[in-house]
This record gives sequence, C-alpha cells and structure tokens, in this order.
Amino acid sequence: MFRKLESKGLVGLAYWDNGFKVMSAHKPIRVPADYKGLKMRIQSSKVPGDEMKALGSIPQVIAFSEVYQALQTGVVDGTENPPSNFYTRKMQEVQKYLALTNHGVIEYAVIVNKKFRDGLPLDVRTTLQGAMKDATKHANDIAKKENDDALEAVRKSGKTEILTLTPEQKAAMKKALVVVHKENESRVGKDIIAEVYRETGFKPWQLVDFRHGINNPVMPTNVSIQQGVDSLESRFLDPGVRRGDESNFNKLPAGERRSAGTAG
Repeated sequence: MFRKLESKGLVGLAYWDNGFKVMSAHKPIRVPADYKGLKMRIQSSKVPGDEMKALGSIPQVIAFSEVYQALQTGVVDGTENPPSNFYTRKMQEVQKYLALTNHGVIEYAVIVNKKFRDGLPLDVRTTLQGAMKDATKHANDIAKKENDDALEAVRKSGKTEILTLTPEQKAAMKKALVVVHKENESRVGKDIIAEVYRETGFKPWQLVDFRHGINNPVMPTNVSIQQGVDSLESRFLDPGVRRGDESNFNKLPAGERRSAGTAG
C-alpha cells in the first residue's frame, strides 16, 4: 500500500495500531440476523458503511464526539470501536452489549515527504529507520495494553455484557461480510485484497457449509458434501489452476460470491 503513495510524493514509514474493532448495541448481537434494522454509528467511510449494510443494519455517520449522546438518546442503536475508544468515551454507560467481533482494524500510517526524506544524509536516514522501528513496537505495545485494559475495565463495570462469539457465530459473520471485499476492490485495490488473502490464509469459498445445504442459486440443497465441494470449487478454479487459489474467488458472479464467502 505504501508503494501507492510514492507517486504523490510521500513515503510510508510504518503502521501504528489502534486495535481491532468490536460491535456494541442495546441488544445481544452474535449473528448477522441480530443486526437487522439496527441503526449503527460509523465513521465517514464507505467500507464500514458497506459492512453494516451487508449485516442488514442502517449505517449512520456521526462525529465521534457526538456518539455518546446519540447512543444515550436512541438516535443510533449501536456502534463499532476498538475497546479503548469504547471505554474512554464511557460507552459502557449507554450500551448493554459488546461483541468481540474483531471485524475490522484501525491503523495509523506514519508518512513523510519523499523529497525531504531523500534529502537527508544516509546516516541520518539509517538512524531514523531504527528509531521508527523501535517507536512502532512501543506504540503497538501500548495500543494492545490499552485495549486489553479497557476490555477488562468494561467487564468490571458490570454495565455492559461482553459477548464472545462461538466459531459458528464467527463463521456466520464472515459469510455475511465477505461481499464487502468485492464491493470495495476498486477502492482498496484488488491486488491488496489478494495479498491479504495470501498472507492470512483466508479462503472465502471454504465458508460454505454443505452439511445443511445451500439456500442460494450456487448449488441445489440436496447435494452431498463432496459433490457440493467439487461443484463449487469448479466454479472458483479455472482448468490447470492450483486448487484453493484465492484469485478465482473474484471470478464468480456477484450473487455467487455473496452466497459463498465473507470478510476477515
């Protein structure tokens, strides 16, 4: 992603963590059906807006400084945040449930003007690179501790019930959200999404559960598990391509992608 900045005269130095996001609401939220019709606050960004729509909820863009009051007065039903943001804004006072979805992440990019960086003496640049590496570890360690401490503080408050999703509930959330990947290819970059799949080992097509049939146009509901796997994989893979190659997920028609996978 940093390579894309160079044409703008910028150089990326590091990513600093804020943390993985969790969902909160005034009612239990464990599976996609629980989100249907909820008004969910998001920051002004297309990706979280598409995520909320994929879950059946209604995204509402509200300034972060106004979220507490919006939750308190019922303008919105829930929101998404890293735990540290949730706790420092005292949202545990106005949200009954917090689900550990880890459905997204907030990162800060540390960047510098390329002309300025290139104009520095080599020894100074080398020193700065080492300092940035140390600072990045320090910043990320702080972020992890603050999120861990915040989650524990929310738990101890007794005001918000923390929901830990089962593997089945996590899979259901992923299955509902994977369509957001394709919808935002042009914004995020198809190559970047594919690289994330490779680095994480995420294979969207493996989320289909043939044990209960597939209630969608991809496959009849009366197929056997093996028949289903073979038939669906044949739709993902071109002849001669390695089985399991994530790039073929993007070749499915939109309706089949929505039926077949989800977001990480």
